[in-house]
Amino acid sequence: MKLITTLAVCGLLGACAGEPTFGSTESHVESSNRLAVNRLAVNRLAVNRLAVNRLAVNRLAVNGMAIASADVEALAAEEGGLELLSYMVSCALPEGASLAVAGEELRGSLGVAPSWLDAGLDVSGQRWLTACLLARVNYFGIEVRLSMRGANDALTTTAEERAAYPVLEGAFWGNLFGETADKTSCISSYKATAPQVGSLPLRECTVTDAATGRTRCDYTPAGTCEDICEGSQCAGASEVISVYLEAP
Repeated sequence: MKLITTLAVCGLLGACAGEPTFGSTESHVESSNRLAVNRLAVNRLAVNRLAVNRLAVNRLAVNGMAIASADVEALAAEEGGLELLSYMVSCALPEGASLAVAGEELRGSLGVAPSWLDAGLDVSGQRWLTACLLARVNYFGIEVRLSMRGANDALTTTAEERAAYPVLEGAFWGNLFGETADKTSCISSYKATAPQVGSLPLRECTVTDAATGRTRCDYTPAGTCEDICEGSQCAGASEVISVYLEAP
């Protein structure tokens, strides 16, 4: 069991009845808040966009050692950069891996893109890291225990955990590292029709804001997961992380 922090949104990217079957056999990691820094404004990704894009094509560490590269140090020096990096490292690197940055030790946890320590992220790695970050945003900035699942070897699964977290909230995918940031989510039919059950009201990033046509966390709403997802893929995307919540 792993513990993961959720992200808080501000500004830009500032068993249950009728449980859906989508994703029920996918890999999974149980997660909750772990890091001392437990809120990251969504707009950090926009403010540091050029630095983040440059970082994605280069390795994190120097000569295979757990010492940050010059690009990492440059991002850490920007406002909110170290906070952003802490989430990126915990998503990308596995437990036991760490990176020394600006006098701080950033620890890995999930490991969805472990090769980033020694080489630039390929497109698949960029998309896995994006899915992890998007899934961990919390609109209210509060702690909610999550089960994060996806077709990635780092996201292990047990029958006990799947049974304890049967409620599908939605799924997340995209690429924050392209010329245009792609932040996409789908909402489960259960979340859409029974939003006040259990911890579902505490997770709002899949809910569309009628005034903007975007979700409350400024993602592109792709519709209902059951309609657009098959197995571990959603709308043709393979690097997808679905979030399940505890039974109410």
